[in-house]
Amino acid sequence: MQRHAHVVIAGCLAALASALLPAEVRATGLSLVVTVTSIARLVASVLFGAVWMLIGVRAAVGVFAVALVFALMFAGFVMHRYGREPSVA
Repeated sequence: MQRHAHVVIAGCLAALASALLPAEVRATGLSLVVTVTSIARLVASVLFGAVWMLIGVRAAVGVFAVALVFALMFAGFVMHRYGREPSVA
């Protein structure tokens, strides 16, 4: 189940990025998006494991739930402020 969710999210992210990136740098931009999100997933996994080991699973889930809310607010701000119309290839 988790693998399928990752595929859906990755597909939506690639579609969003490709719509926002200019055609001349689209391949480079998509590879950068995939690289950055992969590194972020690794860091988040390590941090979650560390918080879990230090203060417990409930606290780890709580900390990351709060972090997710802030990340979503930040993403909304960035998309609102810097978003633009999708590029036409």
